[in-house]
Amino acid sequence: MSTYDFNGVDIDWEYPATDDREGREEDFDNLPKFLSKIKSALKQSGSHSGLSIAIPASYWYLQHFNLKKILKYVDHFNVMTYDFHGAWDTPKSWLGNHLNSHTNLTEIKDAFDLLWRNNVDPDQVNMGLAFYARTFTASSTGCIYPGCLFDAGGPAEPCTDAVGVMSNPEIIRKLGSKISSGDLDKTAAIKTLKFGSTWLTYDDIDTWKLKLDFTRSQCLGGAMVWAISQDTSDGKFSKQLQEATGYKSKGVSTFNRTTSLGGGVFIETSESEANTDVSGDQCKWTNCRKRGKGCAENWSAVENQSSEKLTDLMTDDTGCDDDEERTFCCPDGVKHPTCEWQFYNVGHCIPGCGPTSGFEVASSKRSCSSGYAQTACCKGDTKGLDVYRQYKWYESETNCARDEGDKPCEWDVHFDSLLVESWDGSGDQTCYDKKGHRGERPLCENTRDEDNPHFSNCYWSDDYRLGVTETVTTGTCRSSCPNGKVKVALNSKDNDCGKGTSAYCCDVTASYDDRDIDQDNLEDLIKEWVEKPTCPNIKFSDLEKGKLSSRSLDAMALGPDGQLLDLTKREPS
Repeated sequence: MSTYDFNGVDIDWEYPATDDREGREEDFDNLPKFLSKIKSALKQSGSHSGLSIAIPASYWYLQHFNLKKILKYVDHFNVMTYDFHGAWDTPKSWLGNHLNSHTNLTEIKDAFDLLWRNNVDPDQVNMGLAFYARTFTASSTGCIYPGCLFDAGGPAEPCTDAVGVMSNPEIIRKLGSKISSGDLDKTAAIKTLKFGSTWLTYDDIDTWKLKLDFTRSQCLGGAMVWAISQDTSDGKFSKQLQEATGYKSKGVSTFNRTTSLGGGVFIETSESEANTDVSGDQCKWTNCRKRGKGCAENWSAVENQSSEKLTDLMTDDTGCDDDEERTFCCPDGVKHPTCEWQFYNVGHCIPGCGPTSGFEVASSKRSCSSGYAQTACCKGDTKGLDVYRQYKWYESETNCARDEGDKPCEWDVHFDSLLVESWDGSGDQTCYDKKGHRGERPLCENTRDEDNPHFSNCYWSDDYRLGVTETVTTGTCRSSCPNGKVKVALNSKDNDCGKGTSAYCCDVTASYDDRDIDQDNLEDLIKEWVEKPTCPNIKFSDLEKGKLSSRSLDAMALGPDGQLLDLTKREPS
């Protein structure tokens, strides 16, 4: 979830507790429990905690969803307001084999009434839209409109390869210019087409506007699509839906068919600035591990350079179990910083880092009798400290809580933006304001320095080890972070743990310029080459001409099987 920056998870169970889908009676009670556990686990990933569930639009299947319990755990209900009708409507079925649209608005309105009866908040509801049609073979070409009989689903098409289904690209490929001549049924908010004995309905910008007017009248949260893979290769219907909703999707608006990759996928145009995860380049603390276990593979422990050191390595047991500790480690190939636990003073620990001691990376009261915590300080020109250079903790123990009414980061013109405030500061500190009130210590960021990495995607982790648990309030938190995250601060107050410490965990990202000075010229040159495969001799240096003329053609545009594509002639798929 964190690696690819997903918003959350969507669950599609079709369908619990129904005989025709091999459901079981206990599914009714188990689904809310299942969703509760998923939501609990997702909360451990901070900003990646969204949870949605697809639910049917028909009462026959929806009756087996315990909506009153489910709505406690999900952020959105994605209502599958399509497939109301299809080839399964046989003469023996309750509805009979009558032609009808699988996305008609009349039945969609009835479906939402089922939700309102269960006190579902409309803002939690997304209406489903379809990028495909259900097709039918009419019993008689003399009666081929809604209400007439049909014998079977429409013939299978080459791509979808299923009776009674036609994707939007197949509709366009089969009907060509006729796609715009469908008959608009404003009541049902659909368009109908017929050719030979085949009858179908589909949606486009005209019908979506009608459906979306209804969603706005009901104050719904939004709309979802099944499925974008059934759009044309140039994103025709995605662009129409963007226009109908007013939602601006960068992926849709920048789609360029002449520069897309094999298969017609959506791509983003190049940007001058992009972010990349560089967490693996930074020195950081491990999670709590058995004493002596040290660093992970391909990492090495940083030595403690203190003149009166308790340990040879930079270790810290704050928030860990009795037989555990953390180790400050750097990735192989990265120069180690100079680090030390400062001012132990034979147990009478003195807080803070000295003026030339570098950056504060942790604090601990281990073996301290003064009531103050020792501070772990690091310095050096290594890139392993790049992210730490961008942050500064407010003052030092115990005068380290901001006064009521003061802005958290107005005390230093360079570090002017708040990242986080913690009751325990960098680890094990006690902070008070000028009035003697216990308070949180701010960690402030230098946002002006864009050349070095910064912390991002941060959140408090109560206990990553526990994962899905219903007893987190009575459990012991071990201040651990998910793999790849960096521990920035600790907090033993105001968390959901019965005892133990929360950890503030962050990714490390850097902004880099991925466009060289000739990037624009190169893009223009490639586009010109695609249209006319010759190399111009003007404007470009011999080096540039040499690069382009010697470049292998298979680096230009390869299809999924490795064949060279003619990008100007690719058909919709």
